[in-house]
Amino acid sequence: MANWKCTTAAAVAAAAIGSLVLVKALPWVLGFAGGKYLYQMATDRTPTAAGISEQLQQQEFQLFRALKQELPEDYDKLVQKLVAVAKSRGGYEQVRDASMATVVDLRHRYASLLRSAPDGSASGALHAQLDMLNHVMTGESAVTCNRYVASGPIALTVNDHEMMAAMDKAAVALFHAIATAKNSGLPAVEAGDGDWEMLVTAFIAAGGTQGDMEAIVSSNQDYKDLCPAFAKLLEAALSVEGEPGRHIRTTLLYELASN
Repeated sequence: MANWKCTTAAAVAAAAIGSLVLVKALPWVLGFAGGKYLYQMATDRTPTAAGISEQLQQQEFQLFRALKQELPEDYDKLVQKLVAVAKSRGGYEQVRDASMATVVDLRHRYASLLRSAPDGSASGALHAQLDMLNHVMTGESAVTCNRYVASGPIALTVNDHEMMAAMDKAAVALFHAIATAKNSGLPAVEAGDGDWEMLVTAFIAAGGTQGDMEAIVSSNQDYKDLCPAFAKLLEAALSVEGEPGRHIRTTLLYELASN
């Protein structure tokens, strides 16, 4: 077991970075929330920044309120971009695509800041991802859950209200981590071999096996326990204490947001 732990530390890092679906969920949430409303508004009246912003702030989901609070200048630019698309009488898909492109741009622009995120906000973003995964494991079949791990929300058969709420929470948590990193004054950090080895140790302590790890590394959708294994990996990342734990969590968030 010790030999497996040493030889797979780098693979664990690559698997966690390459397999997490947090980032894949964010554009879908923003596109769903923004596109549907803006398309309806564009057909009803001449859209204005004030009108669009007011309606976005009244939505049940929290993402747009979080963007306005955490990144106000970027939120204003987002609204102006959506006003332009709505005024052009673009269809639902055009408005949705514009909102997707905007959130991807924000994510890429601020990804490097996540290496300076305080541990509280970094942990919150990964906790939100774990909540999403647990919801999928509860509400979907093992086959669908495995596809979700590999491909993101496009694999889901039902996007119910609870799932939308979980996705919204994940989006809010990521942008909160970006905003707190922007103002933290903390040095940027990156996980090293010793940090990843601590992650593997925590994964083993949580019941993770070599088979689990190999399935995560290869995104093997035929592995029946892929989703539980992935949940163990997230739990392990959240359980590592102190600076090594922060290094792991901020590095994961950076790699996720920058891809």
